[in-house]
Amino acid sequence: MIVYYDAKRAYAQPRLHPYGAAEPNQTGHVDFKSKPELIRTSLEDFRPFADQPAVQTFYSFLEWINGPESSLETNDCAFRPPAPHHDANSPLDLSTHGRLFILYRNLALNSSQEHSDWLCGALMASLRHTDQELSAGEAVIGFTLTAALQTAISTGHWVSDSLFDSASDDPGLGRHLMLSFWAYGNTAEDAFGNLNRLFTNLWTACRMVSDEITRATSGEQPVTPPVENTGLAEDKLVQQTGS
Repeated sequence: MIVYYDAKRAYAQPRLHPYGAAEPNQTGHVDFKSKPELIRTSLEDFRPFADQPAVQTFYSFLEWINGPESSLETNDCAFRPPAPHHDANSPLDLSTHGRLFILYRNLALNSSQEHSDWLCGALMASLRHTDQELSAGEAVIGFTLTAALQTAISTGHWVSDSLFDSASDDPGLGRHLMLSFWAYGNTAEDAFGNLNRLFTNLWTACRMVSDEITRATSGEQPVTPPVENTGLAEDKLVQQTGS
């Protein structure tokens, strides 16, 4: 499927991990590794569409990637249902879109530029070789490495309930991988169908990358195994207007 890198979507300031709720009706970060039972009840954006196979696939994917078999985890997601759009890459009437953050389970690896580059490149390469019949007009994923401050391994401290102070060389500073996804269709059913295909492809690619990480950390292969050059510079192939 079609993937691309979009540096413009990076956040201006490091995002705290874990983070608090931005608004009273939001839950903030939930550690699905320790509370997998909350995956199907705590995601406000997805709950109204739980009858859709795509959302059930997403829930199952989250249960796997935050479960004991995976070397990765997630820490944030968002979703918007099918609606008219102006994305130049798709002639189809409706677009559904959202985002998902993926990071190493070993937080120290997220603080290594080499390892965060590898995670981004490896997942892009795996997805490019998965379901190559899926066109950019049907679904696409944008990749962005964005700054994060991981308080669990930080030497900084909380100044208040919402303010965390750290030095510029804090060991908790790193990058997390944000995936922005879009799926299209002339009907809501078609858009959700392509979204289900997208989530299935993402799950397949994440399994492959997680297996590589597991082999590397067990000493079966180099810690940073080679992958094809995905070019983390700006990718002009696809331009998305959806947020």
